[in-house]
Amino acid sequence: MKRTKDTFIHRLFRIFFLLMGAYAMVSCSQGKKEEAKKDISEVKRDIQQERRDLEVELKELRQEVKMRVEKIETKLENASEDSKEELEKMKQTMKAKGEDLDKALKKLENSTEQAWDDTKAFAENTASDVKTSLKEFGEKVKSHFQDS
Repeated sequence: MKRTKDTFIHRLFRIFFLLMGAYAMVSCSQGKKEEAKKDISEVKRDIQQERRDLEVELKELRQEVKMRVEKIETKLENASEDSKEELEKMKQTMKAKGEDLDKALKKLENSTEQAWDDTKAFAENTASDVKTSLKEFGEKVKSHFQDS
């Protein structure tokens, strides 16, 4: 009888520890699932914030390009023939940069989370290129058209 009782108690302990182990595993995996969901949610928020920030930057640059084109058009009215040619080239360059910004904005609006890294790189490269062009534009205007 003692042996049966010992065996029964051992079986109870084994079952108890197996159940506790199973419970611990399920609890841990639930915790990890919740943590993973939280991480995914944070990444989505980060992507949305990055998208908004880039959109604001691109729109500001687009407005800057538009103002530069208008400035060139004003200068074209009173420019000499030599200056008109240079101004017309600058105007076309600025318009092309504006189109690049429009493309980047459209791509940004239509991007998926899976393509976010490529879209972000494209938008950042476009912004950098336009900033460089705006700086060069300013330098050209200063050196060629100070009198106007």
